[in-house]
Amino acid sequence: MSAVQLLYVREHTECYNYVYDNQKSLVSTLFEKDTIRKEDSYDKVIVFFVLKGNIIVSYNEYYQKCVVSEEFFLIPPNTSFTIEVREDMKAMVFYFRSYGKLCQCFSLDALSSYTKNIEPDFHKLLFNQRVTDFLYNLELYLNDGLRCFNFLELKKEEFFLILRAYYSKKELAAFFYPIIGRDISFRKLVLSNYLGVNSTREFAQLAHYSVSGFEKKFYKEFGEYPHQWIMNEKSKKILHDICYTEDSLKDICFNYNFSSPGHFSRFCKKIYGR
Repeated sequence: MSAVQLLYVREHTECYNYVYDNQKSLVSTLFEKDTIRKEDSYDKVIVFFVLKGNIIVSYNEYYQKCVVSEEFFLIPPNTSFTIEVREDMKAMVFYFRSYGKLCQCFSLDALSSYTKNIEPDFHKLLFNQRVTDFLYNLELYLNDGLRCFNFLELKKEEFFLILRAYYSKKELAAFFYPIIGRDISFRKLVLSNYLGVNSTREFAQLAHYSVSGFEKKFYKEFGEYPHQWIMNEKSKKILHDICYTEDSLKDICFNYNFSSPGHFSRFCKKIYGR
């Protein structure tokens, strides 16, 4: 069998649909032992596959979680996370700006009924043979230089279909737990915007609700009222930044839109007790 190679390479690389690794769509990457990677998911959902090696992951309230070869995990939107590489590691990383369906006939909303007995935790999934084969072939395409945006989006859709076909609904409910609920479009709006709003009224206007209607909708979806939920989520991110970044307290204060260092200090004393 003759060797396979990508033809008309220049036409691919000069096309406006060509995706480079720094464009954060789908990345195959190597990490050297004892390196630390710090990143923010912003408005994307990130799915991180460990092909070889092992890492320690920390984000929000989850600290020092070990992920080993042939496991994958999800990072929700607007999340700062840190990855510590314990040995030379090979990974595939998917970035999803659009999410909500595993296929045309099955939305993530349909998994909400399976979350009743699932505890909030750092949930991982193991590769099965179909996922292994999928990632192996995808890596061949990437190494060949086949990096068309439309092709990569189709491959990400294929990955969702593989999840739908070869993992149980209970497994999927645990994996997608941070981003699923009764109304995934509302949850997505909240997760994508809560760090940028300064009041419940502003959030309600953004979501095109009255304040009372927004609070009722929010409580039904998250089990807390907006102000308390946002404070809790911010506190998790702030603690991560204090522990795992080199940002000064002054920088962190203004990164999270506190009006003054004094306000930030009072917040920390109230939440963390010091």
